[in-house]
Amino acid sequence: MKRYAILLASFAFLLGLSNLAYTEELDPTADDKIVTEHNLMPGEATADESEPASEDNITDDSDVTTPVVLSPQEKTAVSLYEGIMDIVNAKINASSCFIMRGKYQISLFATGADDQRKQNNMVSAKLPGNTTYLLAGANYENMPDASGVYVVSTRGPTSYEFTPIDIYRAIYTFDGAGETMSMTGNLELRDFISVTHRFSTLAITNFSNISSNEIQEEYVTNIGWGMSSLSYQKFPHSKYWERIKFQRHSNDQGRTILVRDLLTLPTSCRITIDTTGYNNTDFISQQGHITVESAIPGDPVDELNP
Repeated sequence: MKRYAILLASFAFLLGLSNLAYTEELDPTADDKIVTEHNLMPGEATADESEPASEDNITDDSDVTTPVVLSPQEKTAVSLYEGIMDIVNAKINASSCFIMRGKYQISLFATGADDQRKQNNMVSAKLPGNTTYLLAGANYENMPDASGVYVVSTRGPTSYEFTPIDIYRAIYTFDGAGETMSMTGNLELRDFISVTHRFSTLAITNFSNISSNEIQEEYVTNIGWGMSSLSYQKFPHSKYWERIKFQRHSNDQGRTILVRDLLTLPTSCRITIDTTGYNNTDFISQQGHITVESAIPGDPVDELNP
């Protein structure tokens, strides 16, 4: 028994030494320095790029920072468009795809900055009932290796303007490279007989970057594939297959396309946002339409073709 106690005491002593060594390894020394990351805009070069390359400057591929796929204004734009998509999904769930079918005007302006007037990160859509407005702002709290955008509903320019959207709140989170977007949100809306419906939404989308200079026309295309879902009173009601396409031309012209195909309910339904206009390093300003129609996921989407 005495030998067993001695063995236990020895094991506890060794375990304490190993934990102390691990803690000291994690503790930064006084000589450690925190280097602030420099966020590059498209086309901007770092100071090191102006110097000729040498063997000392060559690093392994593991040290190279992954290029950012989505710009700040594109992150804001896709968040605002996703919010409109969620509201259309909820309206379809509260009524039907047949009732919601049609083409509706949509307009967006986004800078991706959070220190400007609210109209600088805003989308408006003339949906049935009245125009719906959503605002966006940056949210960087507790996200050192990612970025976030919050989206909320708001009233229109006139205080008396009725909107059937009582509440829309969502947080969109992007990883450091801008390759993955995840979202969680809640919304409340009233149907045509003024009954309030409460929904929760989820989405995740992965993006990839494609560049081209065909026919001396340089452009960059970001393609996103993902899924989104809509729940009513905490029970899943519908799931959508999602595809996104951002295209930026060298002449600052751009086009943005979002497509959601209904996968769950017995009726088929497709929602498409297609807008054109400016997409440069400072802002996105685009106008277009939201189209709601009956289509199955396997039907071709002409807007997504090059």
